[in-house]
Amino acid sequence: MWLSFLLFLFLWPFTFVSAKENPPKNVTVVKIKQKNSLSAGVELSQLSSSRSSLQGMGFALRFSHALASKTSLSVSLSQHLGTGSSSSTSVLYSSFSGQIHYAITGRFDQEEEKIMVNEKEVFRRLQGQQTGWIVGLSLDQLFLNGESNVVPATGLSILGGYQTQLWGFDIKPELGYGQLTAKENESLTILRFGLRIGFSL
Repeated sequence: MWLSFLLFLFLWPFTFVSAKENPPKNVTVVKIKQKNSLSAGVELSQLSSSRSSLQGMGFALRFSHALASKTSLSVSLSQHLGTGSSSSTSVLYSSFSGQIHYAITGRFDQEEEKIMVNEKEVFRRLQGQQTGWIVGLSLDQLFLNGESNVVPATGLSILGGYQTQLWGFDIKPELGYGQLTAKENESLTILRFGLRIGFSL
């Protein structure tokens, strides 16, 4: 018994020093669901009616929210420039759209996992493969710049595209085709192709 007591007294200081040099580590795993994304890019479009056809190129901005892993809602703003009847470049139309998308393959949401040691981040990764084909519907409100006034046009478009990731950014090419109704029930056809680059919020 005395031998054990003496051995304890001898080793206790070394145990205390070892504990000071190697303090206990507090490891925490933090998981954050990423459902929102913001993207911007360029669009090429063609507006056609029974009387004429106009081509334009513009800038588009889109905010998306994943309702579920396979479904998302989006709001888009865009403005397109082109050459009108006066042969000068001007704003052809501005648009506001609401879309719903479905991921045939891949998903819209991601889960970010962080490993913290003593409140310092030591590891981070994203879980969830976003690469895949997507389809959707878009409710479009266009404001066409006429010769003397602004002409509103409303309609539906079908969408098809692909999403992938490169260097941490979302790359999203998309093709859309739709039918619009302007004043006096004039029918318009819109065809557009867009390429957007985005990131998760």
